[in-house]
Formats: sequence, structure tokens, C-alpha cells
Amino acid sequence: MQPFEVGFTFSEYMEVFLYFTLTMAVYAVMGFMPVRGRTRRSAGRTAGFMLVWTLPGFAVLSFLFLQVGLGTNLVMITMALILFLAYCRAVEAPFTKLLFILMTVAAVDCFVSGIANIIAYMTDPTIMTSIHVTFVIPYAILVAVFFLFYKFTFAKQLEWMVEHYHYMPVWRILWAIPLAFSVIMMFDLTYIDDGIHEPASYIFVLVLTFVAVFIVYFIIHLMMRRTYEKASLEKNMKAMDQVMLMQREQYVLMQKNAESIRRMQHDMRHHMSVLAGLFESSDEAGMKKYLADYMEDLDFLERKPVCENYALNIILLNYMDMAQKLGVDVRLSCKLPKELPVVESDLCVIVGNLMENAVEACARQEEKKRHIDFFAGIAGDDMVAVTVKNSYAGLLKKEGSVLMSSKQDGQGIGLLSVREIAKKHNGVVNIEYTEKEFSVSVLMTPTLQAVYDEEEYQ
Repeated sequence: MQPFEVGFTFSEYMEVFLYFTLTMAVYAVMGFMPVRGRTRRSAGRTAGFMLVWTLPGFAVLSFLFLQVGLGTNLVMITMALILFLAYCRAVEAPFTKLLFILMTVAAVDCFVSGIANIIAYMTDPTIMTSIHVTFVIPYAILVAVFFLFYKFTFAKQLEWMVEHYHYMPVWRILWAIPLAFSVIMMFDLTYIDDGIHEPASYIFVLVLTFVAVFIVYFIIHLMMRRTYEKASLEKNMKAMDQVMLMQREQYVLMQKNAESIRRMQHDMRHHMSVLAGLFESSDEAGMKKYLADYMEDLDFLERKPVCENYALNIILLNYMDMAQKLGVDVRLSCKLPKELPVVESDLCVIVGNLMENAVEACARQEEKKRHIDFFAGIAGDDMVAVTVKNSYAGLLKKEGSVLMSSKQDGQGIGLLSVREIAKKHNGVVNIEYTEKEFSVSVLMTPTLQAVYDEEEYQ
């Protein structure tokens, strides 16, 4: 048996390893930019996690590239797959969204690599490898330039799309668009390597393809934004219609109570006559029964408010009635003042969505022990805190670690609205759950600028 021989030097290996690793590092940095707020760990721990997960694989593939002659494209694709698997474990977002982001990064890198290749080809047509100074130097310069371009164009658009657009059937096919552009640019590069295309024609095709990529992304982003704005408007209108409906129901109830009060006032003389007759006849049992029946009527009229704020009181009473009709034990504690430190309609949407979700979750629960605990109050000086805890059937629909709607494709519209309003008020939303209880807490800080920073998405 012949001894195993390595067909390259250590310096050659390090050159190849560093080239592939730095290329993948560009992919990673660009990939994390649109999801920088969704990592499962801190920035430092995320970087360490990615290095541990990817470097061993990169080292083995670099060795195979030199030892057995694996093709550059095969090595790059395999490394990109390793990077993507680690990326999915590091970021809390649906798989299809992360795939779309990395395919976009691949399309941008294909364009940059193509330009660097054409520069290297024009410098020395005899060099047919990308691991050469004639390629690496222009590639590094172009990466630095396009990094800034990507940060203020694609990255901003991708961040908005990931955070706001959640219709999953679209995301399941959307990644094919940047993949198609990447394949077109890669195939055109093989043609110039084979001498089929002249450099000038290749540059024209490459630039034309990249411009098409940018236009397509602009159109996709615009369509998603219009769809999102329309859905948000419809949701807000639905919430306001719901409040108005509850107000009408409350008004009808108040009218009935007023009529009952007038009737009881009219009948008061009759009641006193009956009681006087029972007293004169010493019918103590009859007096007790008559008074008990009379007190039941008074209990029906008594409907104590649960919150000083009128709009929130209507919403809470409405959902409390719905829950109690289902046999749900409801405990409410609303310590908010009449004049709220946040926009009243925003808080109504949050409370309405959370209570609606809680009631629906209890309705799907087969066990008899069902409960909803609601708390709202002022934390600190003027921070608004809302917490809703409810029992549920113990079944959650998730994609990765992201909670999905049990009624439709994608994430639940109610919780998305809650997150958006909390973000508007510089707040946070915390979701916790066990096998039997689901809890959502919202904290909003109105003293900060309670408006969206529109420039962030432009």
C-alpha cells in the first residue's frame, strides 16, 4: 500500500481556505443584515456559533478541492448549503424567508464575481481560476463598493419584507426568482471561460441581468408594501367597526336598563303594597321570597364598569360576556386611567386582538377548566402594560420557532397587529406558553417618539 500523499503545500491550502472562507463570510454578513434583530443570540455569540458550525466543513472542502480536484462551483454550492443550515439555526425566522435572503445575496455575489472575472480575464486570459490575484483584488474592491449599495437598497427592502409580509404561499416560491438570476449569470460566466462570449458582450448581459434583478425586487417590494398597507387599513377599520358595534350593543343595553328602571319605579307602589300586606299577615317566608325575586331584578340592572376608560370598558365587557357564555372563568384587572398615555385606538386594537385570541383559544379547548386572566395598568411613570393569560388546548402551529395562525396560512393577523402597534410605541411583546397556558405581555413607552421612522424603510 502506497503512503497517502498530499499534492499541495500548506501555503497553497491556506490560500484556498481563506479565499473560500472570506467569500462565505461576505454571504454571511449580507445575509444577517436584513435579520439583525431576529438572531437567537447576541452578536458575539452568533458569530462564534457560525464559525463553529461552518469552519470544519470549509476546511474539509478546501482540502478536497486541492487533493481530488473538486470543481469551484461544487465547492461553493456545498459551502453555501453548510452556511445556510447554520444560518437557519442562528436566526428566528421562517425557512423560506431565510432562503430568499441568501438567494438574493447569491445573485448579488454572482454579479460582483462576474465583473471581477471579466477584469481578470482581460488582464490575463490564460488564467482560468478565480483563486488568483488578478481576480481576488478586483473582487475585494467590488465587494466593498457593492456592500454599501446592498446595505441601503436590497438589505432595507429585505428587512421590511421579512418583518411585515407574512403570506407564506408567496414566500414558498419567491426564492426561485433570485435563484434564476444567479443561474443565468453563472452560465454566462462559463461561456466567457470557454471563449464563446467576448468580454464586452458579457459585461452587457451581466449588467442587464443585474438591472433586471433590481427592478424585479423593487416591484416585489412595492407590491408587498401595498398589500401590507391595505391589510393594515382593513384591520384597523375592522377594529374600529368592532368598537362601534360594541358601543351600539352597550347603548341598547343601557336603553333596556333605563326602561327597566322606569318600570320598576312605576311598580314601586305595587311592591310596597305587597310587602305591607305580607308584613301585616306576618308572612315572613313570603316576604323573603318576594324580596329575593326583587333583588334578582336589581342584579340584572347592575353592570359595574371594569375600566375607567370608556372604549376599553366596552371591549372588555363584551369579551367577558362572550367568555362567560362559554363557561370560561374570567378575571379582569384594568387599572388604566380615563385619559390614556397612548393613542386610545391603538390600545383598543391590542386589547381587542388579545382578548379575541384568548376567547377563541378557550372555545377550542375541550377541557372544562378554562380561564382568561387580563391585566392592564401603568408601569413606572407612564408605560402601559397589558398581559393576557389563557388556557388552551396545548396545540400550537409553528414554522421553526415562529408561531403561525391556526385559521389561515402565515402568521396570525392579530398578533402581527399587536407587534406593529407595540413597535410604533417603542414597546415590546413577550409571548410565553406551557402545555396548558398561553400568555402575551405588551409594554409600551409613549414618552419616546410614537411614530414610525419612515426613512428606515425608504
